[in-house]
Amino acid sequence: MKNIFLALLFILAIVGKSYSQDGSNIRYVKTKNIDSTYIGQFVQFDFYKRSFGGKNKDTITLIIDSNPILFIENRSDDGYENWFSYQYLQSFEKQDGEILHVSKFKLDKVLESSFHVTMYVEYYNLEDKLIPNKSLQLEYVFDKENILEVLINMPFQ
Repeated sequence: MKNIFLALLFILAIVGKSYSQDGSNIRYVKTKNIDSTYIGQFVQFDFYKRSFGGKNKDTITLIIDSNPILFIENRSDDGYENWFSYQYLQSFEKQDGEILHVSKFKLDKVLESSFHVTMYVEYYNLEDKLIPNKSLQLEYVFDKENILEVLINMPFQ
């Protein structure tokens, strides 16, 4: 009887998972397919190698306040739960005792070889609390050759 109960429980778990609803507000678009129709959209960039599901986390050096800072991709999209707000870049090392996040980019201009964006930089203290008065918005340019895929924020209607 115990084996039948366990088998039934196992089957219900599998069937339940297959009927559960997942969520996503991200659309993944190849770099070559991004054109001026995307201007004004909030995006994230997948640099160098595909980092879906947090695998193959890439690093990129960005210049902030004239300082080169190494960032690592934080990807928590897994095919079931893909939320734009969970994708960001995080400084590899602390900067004056704080961690920097690039929470998103706003696409301002698309050229043949580059993307012009507004970069949203947030500062976090050691307790992982946002320091709102230090947040920055910076203009930045990325070469398309360094970007594999663009994650587009698709807010729910």
